[in-house]
Amino acid sequence: MPSKSIDSRPQTSPAAQDDALPVLSFDEIASDDAPALIARGAAYVREFADVENRPEVLTRSLAVVLIALRRIHDDPRGRKHAYRMDAAEIYRSAGIPSKTEGNLQQAVRWHVGNMLREVLTAGELEEHGLLPDSPLERLQTNRKTTAALLTAAKVEHAAKPKPQTSAAKKGKKGASVQETIDETETGSIIRATADHLRLASAALNVLSQLSPDVITRDMTPGQSAKLDDELAEIQSVVSALRRHSRKRRSDA
Repeated sequence: MPSKSIDSRPQTSPAAQDDALPVLSFDEIASDDAPALIARGAAYVREFADVENRPEVLTRSLAVVLIALRRIHDDPRGRKHAYRMDAAEIYRSAGIPSKTEGNLQQAVRWHVGNMLREVLTAGELEEHGLLPDSPLERLQTNRKTTAALLTAAKVEHAAKPKPQTSAAKKGKKGASVQETIDETETGSIIRATADHLRLASAALNVLSQLSPDVITRDMTPGQSAKLDDELAEIQSVVSALRRHSRKRRSDA
């Protein structure tokens, strides 16, 4: 069976074809009535919906192709020269602008990183020096950590004692100074107890972001020692506080 010849010359990309499409002009629709304009507009909406998710599908499909190439070259990390040459040929054959190629490669690398964690076992990931967490999982972890730190900072700021206002010092109109002081103290007590609960929740949220895997896998001995000292200090503070909370619980 004769083999089919393959034209290796760069073809015009779909993006370039899209750029060449003319924008609708007012002259073209000058005689359209309302129903015709509605039908035309609906057609544009449908076409937009058809292509809206196409970049995601194409980049994920390209990621599958690249992972398949890595399997052929026995190169899960994509570092061998032979694989890199084949991967570069994909983009060269497409004939797309260098800026578009750079943006596309960045998006595809994201999907490749996530998909590798789906097709490789934990042992294979470790064997090839790949982190067990996917780029998506690392991003989610970073976001949770950032959110926890921001929450803790906001709670800490809100829990700081506020200076007494001049109105509170002078007393409310028609009320005695003692009544005003009593109300202020009651409000301060309620606020302080609520702040303590929020601070405890924020502290738990922050500590929950610490990962045993990062400690055992990524930290240097010096970093681990520093963290251990900090955790020991935290444990000491928590133990002291719990002596009081346990006493209050037993009193109830």
